[in-house]
Amino acid sequence: MALVTCTLASVPVAHAQGREEAARARFVEGTKLYRAGRYAAAREAFRAAYRELPSPKILFNIAATEAALGMNALALRDYLAARGDPSPKLTAAERAEATRMIEKLRPQVACLVIQVAQPGFEVRVGDELVGTTPVNEVLWVEPGVQVVTLARAGQDLVRHRETARAGEETRVRLQAPAAPGVPPGAVAVAPPAGAAAAAPAPMAPPTAASRTATTTAPSTTTAPAPTPRSRRSPPSARRSSWPT
Repeated sequence: MALVTCTLASVPVAHAQGREEAARARFVEGTKLYRAGRYAAAREAFRAAYRELPSPKILFNIAATEAALGMNALALRDYLAARGDPSPKLTAAERAEATRMIEKLRPQVACLVIQVAQPGFEVRVGDELVGTTPVNEVLWVEPGVQVVTLARAGQDLVRHRETARAGEETRVRLQAPAAPGVPPGAVAVAPPAGAAAAAPAPMAPPTAASRTATTTAPSTTTAPAPTPRSRRSPPSARRSSWPT
């Protein structure tokens, strides 16, 4: 995989020049490390550059390092995020490369659709914070056993183990404990309409296979369409010049 050459747009703030110079230095460092085959160090340098000045081109390079490291789920998320950026910063060729990598990575990762209707609970998958409920979240993960946890006020209340399989979408619907004074049946978790056909945006699940895991029977309430999960890191690197 090659790296992207990019230039970052100027930022109209007083300290923009300092931030851009810091990002440029880390970007150049990451490019050199990537070309030397030091992918882990290159990823950290690109991520530092991205924290200073977010750009889909830097994200693209982050994804490239993740793909080189075998971090397929993270690479897929970042390629999707870079390609989905509405700005015209990525060229048509770079978007095409991101699409090629997305198609290559999708069959190698698993897709979890996590659905919890009750509000006010923290949701984690492994050590990763997904968000605060209610959630209907698409999350690309590595195949294997994944632990989905619901917590509140620092206390884990529900822990669900799910085997995520490469090339498959699995819907995990969890019923969190009802809040004090709220009847247990007042809030329920339910699949979105047409659950079997729903697919994470912007890419459909790798295969038509779909499984559902739930701790309670679903109600007739319809959940909103799943929200794709993305990260701040970049997809496969094709550019080595500074982004504008």
